[in-house]
Amino acid sequence: MIALQRTKHSDLVHSVLKAGAALNMAPNKFFILREMIQQSYDPQIANEAMTKWDEFVGFINNNRLEVTLFALGYRGGRYFYCYQVESKLHDNPAFIAQGEFEGINVPFAFAPSMFAVWLTLILDAVPYEKLVEVAEGK
Repeated sequence: MIALQRTKHSDLVHSVLKAGAALNMAPNKFFILREMIQQSYDPQIANEAMTKWDEFVGFINNNRLEVTLFALGYRGGRYFYCYQVESKLHDNPAFIAQGEFEGINVPFAFAPSMFAVWLTLILDAVPYEKLVEVAEGK
């Protein structure tokens, strides 16, 4: 059984999602994203998520890409995510990914303690070959 709890960012996430908006975690070098990983209900999951995130950021940096949007939101009874990756060298279209987390019914205030799990799911589905195309200006 998972024991979720309120975290440092519970009020922020609750107010953003309740307003029907999405929380963009890209500003300030992903400060909120990194903090929410640490607030996982399971420290092992948090460590795994942080490792995957650091690998993703390494890939982004090595390919001269930039994540300009990384958002979590809620609509139609489901949590969703969206991220956008752009080339730092080329003026080609950005890569945009979006998806939903099906079957997850967590009160907004407890969403931060689930974030590490959700981030792992997002990162496991990253189409790296498409990001390489963006990096190459395609």
